[in-house]
Amino acid sequence: MLGVPDAYHLPSEPGGGYLKANTDEMVQFRAAYVSGPPKAIKRQVETAADGSPAAPVRISAFTAAPVLIEEPEEVEGIEEAVPAEGAAEGAPPEKRSTFDLAVERMSQSGMSAHQVWLPPLEIPPTLDELMGELVVSYELGLHSPSWRAVHPLTVPLGIVDVPLEQRRDTLTVDLSGAAGHLAIVGGPLSGKSTLARTLVAALSLRHTPLEVQFFVIDFGGSFSGMRDLPHIAGLATRTEADIVRPAGPMTATATSFSSSTESAPYAATSNHSKPRSS
Repeated sequence: MLGVPDAYHLPSEPGGGYLKANTDEMVQFRAAYVSGPPKAIKRQVETAADGSPAAPVRISAFTAAPVLIEEPEEVEGIEEAVPAEGAAEGAPPEKRSTFDLAVERMSQSGMSAHQVWLPPLEIPPTLDELMGELVVSYELGLHSPSWRAVHPLTVPLGIVDVPLEQRRDTLTVDLSGAAGHLAIVGGPLSGKSTLARTLVAALSLRHTPLEVQFFVIDFGGSFSGMRDLPHIAGLATRTEADIVRPAGPMTATATSFSSSTESAPYAATSNHSKPRSS
């Protein structure tokens, strides 16, 4: 609110207004409309000696350096309404706004400004992206050489976004020694089973079946596609009560992790010289 009746005297053309910078001064302005398609413009239509249209108007980049202005030669011509630049005769009318056209032209020149925010994490990274190059050998099978050089039972699970520091780190979990306990907690469809499968797959790429085995009690059917994984020593579903009951003492002695009561509790053991569990 201006608090004065000056707006009543503004011209009737769209775009006029007052800018109140402080309590005493107001600046009258007229804003440019850039939200709609550009209108047809009028310019001098010049022709070459052979009657063909002359070269299009050259657009120079705006800089702080001095610009040499060349005096144009006087050429007789007629004023004619022509469409916006790039529109050919018979082509459909331009639907992009003037603002969009200006941004498109400016995006093709100059250096990009520093991006304050990193692109959003829309697509989850795959394990081969997190673990680097995967190779196959006779002794180790499919594995990650770079992560085998890391401490045992340490694997990546995802990416951590740190927006205040404009960086992203790899989310890793170390299940060796006293840190070999993990609980996955979340609401329905929040990704609990996906994280559990990612952990099993990552440990399988880090260790051989002789080093790590998994005993899985799958209440929701999330591990049905991993039944043939060599690292899974046992897989029991909700309907296999005879298999689930003997697994009780096994999961009690080993460290287990569960996503929720509706998903399965899982357990893994390690055959390193010093017993470790995940």
